[in-house]
Amino acid sequence: MIDEMVERVARAILKEERNLDLELSSDITKQSYCRYARAAIEAMREPTEAMLAAGDKKQDFYSGFIWQAMIDAALDGKVAKVIRGDLGADADDICAGSAAAHRQRGGS
Repeated sequence: MIDEMVERVARAILKEERNLDLELSSDITKQSYCRYARAAIEAMREPTEAMLAAGDKKQDFYSGFIWQAMIDAALDGKVAKVIRGDLGADADDICAGSAAAHRQRGGS
């Protein structure tokens, strides 16, 4: 999926807040919850000191850069595309438009 992580977070927020399924929601609701999900993931982009310390204990001092690259990939939807091997394909996904809108607003 183009925005696999954004969609996963949108589903969780909608389920927790309204006990609804994203697929059964209106297009406006889907778009809203995808925006909420993207904002939540963007807020996590900068790791906390505790996160950096935990990452550095397990790996090395590059853990902050690795974390940011992972969040950037989740926001851009590249992780799933790399795994599936279809970097040039556009899928018909629930949150697909949110990545394009994010890039148009100057996001990563």
